[in-house]
Amino acid sequence: MRPYLHRPSPAFCRKALKDLEGLPLTYWERGATDWKRLPQGYAHAVDRVSLGCGDEVWASAKTALTHWACYPQEDWIGLSDYPPISTGQQVMVVFRVAGLWWTSPCRIIYVIDEPERFGFAYGTLPGHVESGEELFLVEREPATGEVHYEIRMMANAAHPLARLVPTIVSAMQRRFRKTSMRQMSEAVGARPDPTPYPTTPPEPPGALAGRRSPGPPDTILTRSSAGSES
Repeated sequence: MRPYLHRPSPAFCRKALKDLEGLPLTYWERGATDWKRLPQGYAHAVDRVSLGCGDEVWASAKTALTHWACYPQEDWIGLSDYPPISTGQQVMVVFRVAGLWWTSPCRIIYVIDEPERFGFAYGTLPGHVESGEELFLVEREPATGEVHYEIRMMANAAHPLARLVPTIVSAMQRRFRKTSMRQMSEAVGARPDPTPYPTTPPEPPGALAGRRSPGPPDTILTRSSAGSES
């Protein structure tokens, strides 16, 4: 991975992603963002916000997630393309730090489509600044009809620069999650500026810096209605 003076074009990113087809992910615990407990050895973050109640909110939340409303498209971060959400689909994250643009490729490794849960997770590919996985999920409480949007993240720094400046990486991740929560809330007509409440304590400064995970044989997992791993 190297920096660019200008934002990489969608065509450039598509070619780069094509070159990564068939390569393994860069970590072992595929699908771990849907486990009951996130695995040790990673920096974790779990943020959650209420989107409202009722069938209309639930339908809107699912539609918003399907159309990538969860993903910020701003002057400092976005995706090169917004393809259909399906297992095996690859996407390129583009972001800017200190005036330079960087690329980080990901692959969608599972999709959840259950009566009360809907979402997807992607994992990191070679060349990503980090190594790990992120889940974007909407859930509906059966008893109350309340709909929540949640992001679950597990990651280690993979690029040497990310290990040198872990506080900057953590700040960008927090900004990303806050923007994602706001966009999803706006997409379903919830309050305009929700305050997400983290369900896990923040990682201490430097938590990303000294961690590495191996990157062995690849597997692609699919979630449907069978439940989670434990």
